[in-house]
Parts: sequence; structure tokens; C-alpha cells
Amino acid sequence: MVTISVVIPSRNDGPMLAVCLRALARQTRAADEVIVVDGGSTDHTAAVCAAAGVLRIASDRPGIPAATARGFDAAQGDLIARLDADSVPAPDWLERVEADLVQAGPLSAVTGPGEFYGGHPVICWMARTLYIGGYFRVVGLIGPPLAVQRLCDS
Repeated sequence: MVTISVVIPSRNDGPMLAVCLRALARQTRAADEVIVVDGGSTDHTAAVCAAAGVLRIASDRPGIPAATARGFDAAQGDLIARLDADSVPAPDWLERVEADLVQAGPLSAVTGPGEFYGGHPVICWMARTLYIGGYFRVVGLIGPPLAVQRLCDS
């Protein structure tokens, strides 16, 4: 059985991070480790991590790419799953990530749809259509040797 590390970059995302970590705790396939990379939060991010029992590490370099890289370097799992702090993964998210990555083989990446919440429906539609749609078009250009697959919406 493979092990999975979940990496979550965060900076002043305490309330949303708490929701994300609760959703991770309810996965049908539990994470073997959850790493929150804190990019200098001044809110209660540290307390949220402590309450959830997850590893919180500091990133002294600003930005999501630096925090993500720091988390990837610290991860001990065979597979690495990456979430934003404002994500609310479906209960079977890690189960599907594991199945898709194991099937895809080494040097593979899996990405999935984004459902935006909490905003005006028009803004959510624009974010889903333009932002995520553009993301899939750009990622699709990567090609071999990196196999990129899209998780299904269901």
C-alpha cells in the first residue's frame, strides 16, 4: 500500500484552513501525513493546525510556489496530494487521487475540477470557466514524460 502526504500552503487562511482540514479528516482514504506550510501567518493558523493534529512548518520565502516546494521537500509519502487552504475536498478525494496516480504510473500528475463557493454565481462561473479552464489548457501542453489526467467531477 502506498502512503500519501497532503501539502497545503497557507498564509492567514485560518477559518478556511479549518474547514479544509475537517474535510480531510473525513476522507474515505485517510492521509498518512498532512503538512501545512505557513508563509508567515498572523492569524490563528498555528492554532488551527494544532487542533487538527497536523504538521505545520514555516516557509521563510513568500508566496504559494515557495510554500508548495517547501511542503513537497518535507513530504514523506510515496504520493503527494496538494490542496489550497480554501479547498473542501469531497470525502473520496484521496481515494480517487490514489487510484488515478497508481494507475497512471511513475512521474504522473493528476489534477481535478475546481468548484468555487461563497461568491456571486457569475463570479463563480467566471472562475470555473476562465481560471480553471485556462489552467487545464496550459497544463495540457506539458505532455510526455509527465502524464496529466483530470479527475472526474463525480
